[in-house]
Amino acid sequence: MSAVKPLKVCTSRFTSMVRRFAVLRNDSNPGCSEPGERKSLVRQVSHEQLDQRYQTLFDACDLLADGFDEFEGLIAEYVRSVPLDPREAGHGDAERFLDWLSEQEDLTDEQRDYVVCQQGYRAVEFVALAQRLAHARFQERLSLNEENLPLLGRNDNLDVMLNPIHVWAVFETRALIDDDEPLPANVLFFPVGQEIRTVIVDAPAEELIRFLTDAGTIRSRALLRNWPTSERAEVVAMLRELAAVGLITLT
Repeated sequence: MSAVKPLKVCTSRFTSMVRRFAVLRNDSNPGCSEPGERKSLVRQVSHEQLDQRYQTLFDACDLLADGFDEFEGLIAEYVRSVPLDPREAGHGDAERFLDWLSEQEDLTDEQRDYVVCQQGYRAVEFVALAQRLAHARFQERLSLNEENLPLLGRNDNLDVMLNPIHVWAVFETRALIDDDEPLPANVLFFPVGQEIRTVIVDAPAEELIRFLTDAGTIRSRALLRNWPTSERAEVVAMLRELAAVGLITLT
């Protein structure tokens, strides 16, 4: 059984953070001098704002369309009932929508897992933006994995580094995972190139990942000293899996 199992259904393009919701201004049209014309213009701009806000939310949370038959109606209800805060335009509005959606009492457990997954994507993008330098450095080091992966277990001087941009979550149902996976399932979201990937993490791999979170960059020989000799071959195998999915670098 794999220590970490990639979920293809939970893969997102790492692009929505660069989209920004542009708030339209209710500027006066110099050609409109009559009060009636000005009111018409305001209504038109207001409708454009709502349409743009709706489309931005749909694009930012498109995974939910697979879990909610009434997804478009939910967005419309949110847009009607929750005023837009210009300070939270775009990314912040999507976060508020997900929070609002998670508070709806009539969601099924499966739908709540879809919301958790979408929140995981958004959280990864937020952390990557806040730690953009660390994110960029890690992505550069990833290119060395193909060369160094065959050396793992033979070269004790390899530096092991965990992807600094990662977010934990728990799936309570099998809406997004295979039927044979145990529940609840611990999952991890992290960026690789232009993707946000999701993996199911078993207990031994979780222990290793949390160790790497605290250790920072660590030599492979120093890492292995923290496990009994009888378990080190298993740890090396887990490191191979983590490197293969892009969760650690070997340099």
